[in-house]
Amino acid sequence: MTVTLETIFNAKEALTAFSQKELSIATSYRVAKLLKTVNAELETFNTQRIKLLQDIGSTLSEDGTQYTIPTDKRAEFAEKFSQLLAVTVEMPDKIDISGENISISPDLLMALEPFVNIEV
Repeated sequence: MTVTLETIFNAKEALTAFSQKELSIATSYRVAKLLKTVNAELETFNTQRIKLLQDIGSTLSEDGTQYTIPTDKRAEFAEKFSQLLAVTVEMPDKIDISGENISISPDLLMALEPFVNIEV
């Protein structure tokens, strides 16, 4: 299945929370594989994001936790960052969770929708 980096970025927290649910062993295995792939993609994404910040002349704070984007480069950064978020990547097939007896909040389910199938 193909998804954008933005979809992965937005679903990371939900996928982590989902991976901590009580699931069947088969579903748990599929979720672990998906999370491993997601983490690898996000690592590459973050490397490219930092490279972009450095390329446009951003400065890193003294404590090393935050970049400051020059005012005259913000539009350029936003455009290039949007292009990065739009990159599509291949992910494992959707996980069928129809047979699972789990409780999922609506916001978690919405974030997971690109990665799971559920029949009600």
